[in-house]
Amino acid sequence: MVFGQESQRDRTWLSFPREAPSLALPGPATRSVVSLVRGEERRRNVYESLMAIEDQILPVLKTRKYVIIKPNIVSTVNQLACTHADALRGIMDFVARGSKAR
Repeated sequence: MVFGQESQRDRTWLSFPREAPSLALPGPATRSVVSLVRGEERRRNVYESLMAIEDQILPVLKTRKYVIIKPNIVSTVNQLACTHADALRGIMDFVARGSKAR
């Protein structure tokens, strides 16, 4: 193929739908549950925030053999771009207490 002589088939990846798909906002029955806790220790704050919504988490957690915790580790230089180690410890404390998963 010569530069500037691309065919229609070569340009199909550039085509966009004419109308944007409708994005339905979640209704009351599908909204996420959020828990906020204030305190001095990050590990305890994360653990207590999970405890506040454990009635929604534990029924599913107890049925799982494995639990994957995916931290956000995108920088080795800037800690603000990463999940704090104490936040991960708080999550692991909750998972270890409430499930058979390890």
